[in-house]
Amino acid sequence: MASERFLKDVGEIHSRLFDHRPVVRGEISYFLKEFEEKRNDRETVRLQKSLEYAKELSDILIPASVELLEGNTPELKAKVATACEMTSIILEREGDKTQTDEVTAQNHNRQTEEWRAFMDVMCEKSAAVDAKFDHEVELLNVYYRDLEKKLEVTQPVT
Repeated sequence: MASERFLKDVGEIHSRLFDHRPVVRGEISYFLKEFEEKRNDRETVRLQKSLEYAKELSDILIPASVELLEGNTPELKAKVATACEMTSIILEREGDKTQTDEVTAQNHNRQTEEWRAFMDVMCEKSAAVDAKFDHEVELLNVYYRDLEKKLEVTQPVT
């Protein structure tokens, strides 16, 4: 008798631990009651509206969108290709401009050096001309002083 009772208790413990059917049945009946009675078919109406919207999408909007995409994709592809070509041209010009800027800077530096050398030569020549002029002026002064002395000697004294 004790063993029967023990087995019965073990069976009850086992069914409580591992047999979830009564609990699941209770949850299902609660869910159905909640869904059907308390919500008054609101969910059913919402599901029907969602179904109608999904049909509208699949029957009207998606084909129209596909048609628009098929119609405009080649034009878009051509515009993207044109934009890529223009970008390549701009990048190429920028590269050329960078090289041109470098060449221009080198030419400017070279011309600046040539100008400095030219100005140095011109200053030397100007100094030489000034020195020659001063020398010629000195020679003229000497010449005229000699003339004056000769004139003084040859003029009668009054």
